[in-house]
Amino acid sequence: MTETEARIVVRRRTVTYWTFGVVLTLGYALLRGSTWQGSAQLHTLMEGIATLLALIVGVMALVRFYSKKNNTFLFIGTAFLGTGFLDGYHALVTSDYFKAYLPSDLSSLIPWSWVASRMFLALLMYLSYLAWTREDRLGRAGRINERAVYLIAGTLTLASFLFFAFVPLPRAYYPEFWFHRPEEFVPALFFLLTLVGYLRKGAWRHDAFEHWLVLSLVVGLVGQAVFMSYSGQLFDFEFDAAHSLKKISYICVLTGLLINMSSIFRQAEKHRSSLLYEVEERKRTEDALKESEERFRTVINHSPAKIHIKDARGRYTLVNQQAEKLFGVTDEEARGKTSDEIFPPKIAAAFTGHDQVVLETGQVVEQEEEWPGEDGIRTYLTVKFPIRDVSGRITAVGAIGTDITERKLGEEELSIRVLELEDTQGRLEAQAGDLAQLSEELAQERDRAEAATLAKSEFLATMSHEIRTPMNGVLGMTGLLLDTDLTGEQLKFVRAARESARALLTIIDDILDFSKLEAGKIELEDTDFNLDREIDHVVSLISARASDKGIGVRTDREADLPEWLRADSGRLRQILLNLVGNAIKFTEQGSVTISASHRMLDGEALELHCEVRDTGIGIPADVQEKLFSQFAQADSSTSRKYGGTGLGLSICQQLAELMGGEIGVESAPGEGSTFWFTIRCKLGEPTHGAEVDLGSQATVAIGALRILVAEDNHVNQMLMIALLGKTGHHVDVVGNGLEAVRAVQTAPYDLVLMDVQMPEMDGPTATKEIRRLVGEVRDSPIIALTANAMAGHREEYLAAGMNDYVSKPI
Repeated sequence: MTETEARIVVRRRTVTYWTFGVVLTLGYALLRGSTWQGSAQLHTLMEGIATLLALIVGVMALVRFYSKKNNTFLFIGTAFLGTGFLDGYHALVTSDYFKAYLPSDLSSLIPWSWVASRMFLALLMYLSYLAWTREDRLGRAGRINERAVYLIAGTLTLASFLFFAFVPLPRAYYPEFWFHRPEEFVPALFFLLTLVGYLRKGAWRHDAFEHWLVLSLVVGLVGQAVFMSYSGQLFDFEFDAAHSLKKISYICVLTGLLINMSSIFRQAEKHRSSLLYEVEERKRTEDALKESEERFRTVINHSPAKIHIKDARGRYTLVNQQAEKLFGVTDEEARGKTSDEIFPPKIAAAFTGHDQVVLETGQVVEQEEEWPGEDGIRTYLTVKFPIRDVSGRITAVGAIGTDITERKLGEEELSIRVLELEDTQGRLEAQAGDLAQLSEELAQERDRAEAATLAKSEFLATMSHEIRTPMNGVLGMTGLLLDTDLTGEQLKFVRAARESARALLTIIDDILDFSKLEAGKIELEDTDFNLDREIDHVVSLISARASDKGIGVRTDREADLPEWLRADSGRLRQILLNLVGNAIKFTEQGSVTISASHRMLDGEALELHCEVRDTGIGIPADVQEKLFSQFAQADSSTSRKYGGTGLGLSICQQLAELMGGEIGVESAPGEGSTFWFTIRCKLGEPTHGAEVDLGSQATVAIGALRILVAEDNHVNQMLMIALLGKTGHHVDVVGNGLEAVRAVQTAPYDLVLMDVQMPEMDGPTATKEIRRLVGEVRDSPIIALTANAMAGHREEYLAAGMNDYVSKPI
């Protein structure tokens, strides 16, 4: 970017900030006095959306932090994750279901829980600026340990939950003041300090993320100081407008993160391509040198001169056949030794008196030519010099020409040639030093890239668990709300919140699968399955979505297709779900058809061919090729209208290739699309006992059980008590594994539901302790409740003594 273009960008962004601030403030002045009155249901819906947005922003900011660590993204990611939990709490307390459990009225609880959420975000954002100034001043030494930040943020979040759960709150509205909610100016002050800090920092002038961050702070400050401070009662115009501006500020940060991470992915791909090119070039160089060395040995051995080649330390690397006949010393005996070590002193003294050539540095011959001369047959050699880095790898090749004859070379002529060779060697060694340094830098970059990939995988596994745990509460509680008496409007709102939570869970699963595929950590299972049941399962999962749009879903199976196959049925189902889900998403009327056929390969192997045909909008030919690329969609408007991460088809392609197949599409605009894929399977064996679909049956009448639930999350405790209590079971709850071990020794339990990650003692450790007990208690059925989604966890839980596991969200 030129200096003129940079000035234009700065001017445009400055105008944008002022425009947003002034327009929002004047807009409020014009609309003040509006009689708009919202509702508790609308507020719950808006806060549910804000919760999902905050969690997404927090996860993406921390992914960005672990790709290239700096304090800014650490604090911003932690701030939005904590704010997401507080926003979720703020949304839940508006429900009458929780009113009986809390000591304060909604007229106090809702405003003060809003202030707590905004204060938490404003304070952490301001700390992000202070952390940047520390890192800018001290460099790497100024980085703050992420565990300390997580601990502080987690403690503040938990303290907020406990405070509102046990402490009666004062009134939140002061109609006698000009500003009816003066407490709103405390977080507004920190938003203002953060805004001033990032404007002084100046990175917004050239950094897209910080530009959107500053824009978010402008919107958040106006919403806090102008709109919410004037709110005179719950759900009035100012109240709902401030909530809307909060979501807009979240979306601004999310936009900046998407732009920033997109540039990181492009840089990583470019760096990876350059490394692959470097590896290929070195391999070609090594192959060429090996071939040249063989040719050199052949030429040297057939030369009539007595040639001895030494390295730079004076040790022989080759003695040709003529010298071997004269002195009786073989090439193997001479290699790596000096003249004194090979020959007796008298012979060594006479050694230089024979027709010979000693090349001190030349090692490989590129080409040779012979022609008649005055002194007999003359041979011209082009001697090449392989240059190696500090690790011994060949990094370059230099060359110099010389000629050898059957006559004895004069001392002066030989000295000139040796000097030429030494001069060439000096220049090449200097080049070797530069190349060695470059090689070391490339190796360091590779190590850093590998470390970043490993850290990202570990982080995604941890964050998957941390997000799935509250998502279990969100989905479970919305499910319980759907079982209560709701008005039509409330039912619509709760269903929308549940669908939004499911959409967030899909995004999390896509990101996790993409990370595992990128790191090569996907492990395929090999089990027998019934193809018809797998397809029916997919249809049952998407039938509700299809019915809502009036779309028919059909299946078409080849008549002679074997009923039982053997492959990874879970990954097959994942591909089908993604393709069928896309077909329904982009089809407004008509139908979606799932068809399956096959062709036999060698032995019991076969190729399964599946197609998903729809009557949807179709795809232009010029964009079909990029559909299977990462984060790709047909056009930018697609993501705005239909949503999605753009990872689904990329994941499907990689899964199909892992399973020995491929994937493709046939489509035209307005004529629908046909997505097809193939995988390699084997003929399977029928499995007995796996034919019951518990999900489609009523609850089995097994009588009331006494169940122990070990779960440290308060919301999930409430959820499990409600779910199990509805079916008539007696439930006891403990908060960690140590308490679970004590509980099973004091009372007989028919079942133990054991969370995996808990304080003091985790689930697998507690299970091992129970299995060591004496008596019948050691055989108590233990089921793991886990939010972990990485390969290998199931085996870990079973090895600890658990009978099985259930994944969150339940």
